[in-house]
Amino acid sequence: MTTSQTPPIVLVVDDERPIREIERRILEKAGYHIIEASSAAEAFATLKDGKPIDLLIADLDMPELSGMKWSDKSARCGPTSKCCM
Repeated sequence: MTTSQTPPIVLVVDDERPIREIERRILEKAGYHIIEASSAAEAFATLKDGKPIDLLIADLDMPELSGMKWSDKSARCGPTSKCCM
């Protein structure tokens, strides 16, 4: 990636703040732009806002939504091209 290119945008969704912070540090060092969400509701709001998300990384075990339900609902919700759980 050259400096003139926009870095890929990654939405990191995890209810545990320390995990989000670790993921953020690792991904930012690799050149990604990170958007964080601490809940499924917050993540869906981000997706519905139409922000261009290149990759979504989600916790499979969040209190309000299981991994499989998350995957199904997020696929119908926004422009995310790839999802990693």
